[in-house]
Amino acid sequence: MIMFVKFGKIEQFRNVVKQVRDYCSYHNKPLPTIDFNGTVKLHGTNAAVGVDEYGNLFCQSRSRVITPDDDNFGFANFVMDNKHYFESLLGFLCYREDVDSCILYGEWCGSNIQKGVALSELDKMFVVFDGKGFRGGDEFKLNVNLIDLDNQYNVYNINEFPTYNVTVDFNNPEDIVNTLTSITERVEKECPVGKHFNVSGVGEGVVWTSDFKGNDLRFKVKGEKHSVSKVKKLVSVDPEVVESVKNFVDYAVTENRLEQGLQEVGLDQNKIGMFIGWVNKDINKEEKDVLDKNGLTMKQVGGKVSDKARNFYLNKLNNFK
Repeated sequence: MIMFVKFGKIEQFRNVVKQVRDYCSYHNKPLPTIDFNGTVKLHGTNAAVGVDEYGNLFCQSRSRVITPDDDNFGFANFVMDNKHYFESLLGFLCYREDVDSCILYGEWCGSNIQKGVALSELDKMFVVFDGKGFRGGDEFKLNVNLIDLDNQYNVYNINEFPTYNVTVDFNNPEDIVNTLTSITERVEKECPVGKHFNVSGVGEGVVWTSDFKGNDLRFKVKGEKHSVSKVKKLVSVDPEVVESVKNFVDYAVTENRLEQGLQEVGLDQNKIGMFIGWVNKDINKEEKDVLDKNGLTMKQVGGKVSDKARNFYLNKLNNFK
């Protein structure tokens, strides 16, 4: 049975620091030192392809199941054009991993998906970065490093491109901040994936992953051009301090966050309320610690957030006509 299997949100470094600290405090454990693997964060749109327990192929955007008739930047059409390859790949994964169904998550990126990055100069490609398998009521993580993909179909594994390694001492997480910032700035200046295909241009950032007590730890560091918040530093151990509601709105309701919401919701006169709701929910989820740090609530900032989101959306509608 085809169903939507959501890909989880990738947090900020400060959220991972809090997560590890909270775990160790609760279990009365010493703070660990953990190795992280970094991969290039691609500026495209989240996509996934899976097969259900009956062998039916399905496709997803970040928020819904998509089809060739109700698509997201042509991804479902791409999958169906290469249906035999994806059926063979996913069927083999189900057999190898002894699962009933599975799904591969990745970034659908390339020409006419995003702008202002090296990838926009390339043909569209699907770059896999995660996967899940399902058997009965259980869920299993698929190791994407063990998945052999055929590049002739414009399908790649994120680990085929440059990767990075850092070690974070959670007793002193601030010690790694400069290293994370430096790597991000290099990626933003020259996208390693673009360079792999002999295209020079801007990159988005880096996603860092590790395993801690059987759970994924994952955080992203975006370059200044792609950050959805007006941070003073690219990487922060603690939440930002702002001086007022106005400053919080300036910090949180950025052009990048609004553009991200527009991509999620779409541009339609009847979706203004949906768009405003998306922006508020995203800020409440992503910036909850910043609100708490500054003694603010969504009730206090929601009106100003909604006003800015509404004006952005109406301007987009007017310019579209």
